[in-house]
Amino acid sequence: MTASPTLYFDLTTPRSNLYPVTEVIYNLIQILGADVCSFRRNPQTSYRLVELARDLHDEINNLIEKVEESGDWEDYIKYTEAIDPLEQVLLDIVAVIHEEQEEYLVTGSSVQECTASIAKWVNNRKSIRDCFQRLQSESELKVLIPSAKDSNDEILNAYAHDDRGLLHSLLRGIEANLPLIKRQKIQSSLKSVRDGLESVLDLREGGSKRSIDEGLNTLSIKCGMITYGVTQLMLGESVIPSLRDHLHTEGVWKVAKELVEHTYDCLKSGGSTLAQLEAAYKVFESVLLKETPVELPKSYFRLVKMIGKIDRAYYAQSLLLLSLCREAASHFEEKKTLDVSDALEKQGVRWDYHSSRNGGQNGTQNGGPMSESEFSATEGVENDPIKLFEQSVDDLQVCFEAIGIDNMSDLRTRLDEAQRKDNDRMQLIKEKLRAAPTAIRELVNVTVKVHDGSRDGHKIAELTCNVPPHARVGYVKWNVVKQLPNPTMIETSHFEKALVDDSQPAAEVPVDTDIKSLATDNKCTLYMVIGAKGGANGTH
Repeated sequence: MTASPTLYFDLTTPRSNLYPVTEVIYNLIQILGADVCSFRRNPQTSYRLVELARDLHDEINNLIEKVEESGDWEDYIKYTEAIDPLEQVLLDIVAVIHEEQEEYLVTGSSVQECTASIAKWVNNRKSIRDCFQRLQSESELKVLIPSAKDSNDEILNAYAHDDRGLLHSLLRGIEANLPLIKRQKIQSSLKSVRDGLESVLDLREGGSKRSIDEGLNTLSIKCGMITYGVTQLMLGESVIPSLRDHLHTEGVWKVAKELVEHTYDCLKSGGSTLAQLEAAYKVFESVLLKETPVELPKSYFRLVKMIGKIDRAYYAQSLLLLSLCREAASHFEEKKTLDVSDALEKQGVRWDYHSSRNGGQNGTQNGGPMSESEFSATEGVENDPIKLFEQSVDDLQVCFEAIGIDNMSDLRTRLDEAQRKDNDRMQLIKEKLRAAPTAIRELVNVTVKVHDGSRDGHKIAELTCNVPPHARVGYVKWNVVKQLPNPTMIETSHFEKALVDDSQPAAEVPVDTDIKSLATDNKCTLYMVIGAKGGANGTH
């Protein structure tokens, strides 16, 4: 692909005088700029990375020129402290950028090579984004351009543009391969998977501005990559016949369709089932490798839902337990042993059982009865939370030893630290609450009638709020302002108390007046007059 000269020179041409001390930075920018011009994936982020590096390089050179003219030590410190960090970021990314210029979709003549190609995309994409973030966040560089021209929204849009562009390209590749698949049933299954991926892309391109969990975002693209990679293997002449035959079986595409459907459901629900999607992706990989998938236990996926049901006094301990379970699960596919599965099964069932016992559900799981295998797993479960945590940690210790994880030998020590953290937090809470005022038992219902010019003028709004008896009128005003269509209208306003006899003269109410002095039977009506003269004695 031919690089665009206009883009290249726009990205790399300095807008400052050059100096020998920044020559390495200048040369690195030239190298990076030449490479990113030919990018077919991650382009928007990479363009911005090179552009920001060039701007930082220019700012350093400008400071050098200023120091030559003024001898200013502050400017001297700024540019000398910035040279090494900027140079280091560019050195860290130059090899990745050079490698990435040759990459596009998925390459390889085996499943292992395809998954390695996908992993390279994941790693290179992360490296590019991390270095881009370093250029914006490292303190020595941030001071050079305090107000970055790319807002956070613009940066996120660039990330999303790169990801959607890659998914578009993958779909085009699948579409091109589709008619080349000769077996009609498999072609039909592939078409269903292609349609599912298009639905995923449509969901990503919709008008919704909600952010997507980064893990879910990456996995959704990996689903497209691995699907495209499989179609390439199905048609590749250098692929061994047995693998091609295997990839043309209905079982492979049944799992592929389930994976894509799960991906769409995860995106639509906001990523609440990311763990299940990760497991489904691993299952598909294992099917491609002709391995019988050993699934993570269903009870493991319930663990993350249990944290909100754990008493605050055991919060740090429950977080530790969940992190240890996730660590064990991360080795599950690699080790493929039942030790991890059994350990995670115990934790999920154990905590479900403990929660149901304390919640009065008498041994039910999420509102339904336990299965026979789940019920048997509750034998010997401690009802004392402290002993339950100790029992769980000991089981996980055995699990880590069985799968050969050597850096997990101090779990009891970590549990003790978590227990101390929980105890210290609860002691602090008790001390703070002991000194806090008692809870407010009654509130005053305040009605505010907003009028223009005078209490008899045009009625703009009538608003209500409930406040404590000791609240001031100023607090009521703050509540009212938030509900008005034009908050600036209250700049020339004051409050008046509602009078039983309208013939009485209106009296302004200072904002430091407490509500209880104006209320009757916990009710109070006030007029807020907009635009009238007044406001003496702190009524504004």
